[in-house]
Amino acid sequence: MNLKEIYDEIMKDYHELVDYAERKKKQYERPIKKSNIFPMHFKPIEYTSSRNNKYYMIFRAYKKKDWKDIHNTTICTYDNEDGLHAVMIYKTTIAIYPPHFFSRYRERYLLDRALSSKDVILHYFKDNAIAYGEWSNDGDYLAMTTTDGVGLGQTFEDAKIYLFKTFLGFDMLFPSQDKYRFEFYEFVEEYKRQNTKNIG
Repeated sequence: MNLKEIYDEIMKDYHELVDYAERKKKQYERPIKKSNIFPMHFKPIEYTSSRNNKYYMIFRAYKKKDWKDIHNTTICTYDNEDGLHAVMIYKTTIAIYPPHFFSRYRERYLLDRALSSKDVILHYFKDNAIAYGEWSNDGDYLAMTTTDGVGLGQTFEDAKIYLFKTFLGFDMLFPSQDKYRFEFYEFVEEYKRQNTKNIG
């Protein structure tokens, strides 16, 4: 499938995913209320949609009051001849991550060759679901800061589709890119403190 076809396929699942996530949130309310340690990350839930697409949902809480509106990151995974891809969903926008992105994340940040491709993907989205960055009007340049580093790529379809091609650790940035390491990183951390969610 091309990028637009991937987008259309996932959007057909969107309302089903929202409904499922809302039902699953209830099981996390009590653990969050009882906890004094935050952030809390729960084990990813695997879900197969009625269209037979595979998803993972990662629920989290940044502080106790989040039990009222638990944060959720939903990603779709699919295999092709290149390997395992991931697609993160944010309302009517998707971010696509090919295997090359995760191989760079593994070697530049995780430094762990023993993890499976699936485990690398889930590790990435556990800590890096929130991002802040910039892109060019023509879509040729995209840079997004997350907790662990910076994703680079392009945008398509009027920025409804982000395609991340590679990952850079903060130590790899040039001095001219310091805004990604400092200003943009601080925005990401503040965004977490303000309690945001990724689907629904």
